Amino acid sequence: MGEHSAPDDGWKANLGRAVLWLVANRRKVYAGLVVALPLLARYIPDFPSDALLDAARVFLGA
Repeated sequence: MGEHSAPDDGWKANLGRAVLWLVANRRKVYAGLVVALPLLARYIPDFPSDALLDAARVFLGA
């Protein structure tokens, strides 16, 4: 009891799956950032939302 049938691939495999998901869904991630960063800028003084959006656009290729 307590054993699971699927072996744990480790953190490298999990990181690889996360990167593949990020690349496959980069436009969705960028859309979320377009909404979230200005909201954060509204409540956090001197939050660099414009610079972060520009960096996300370049990094995600959106």
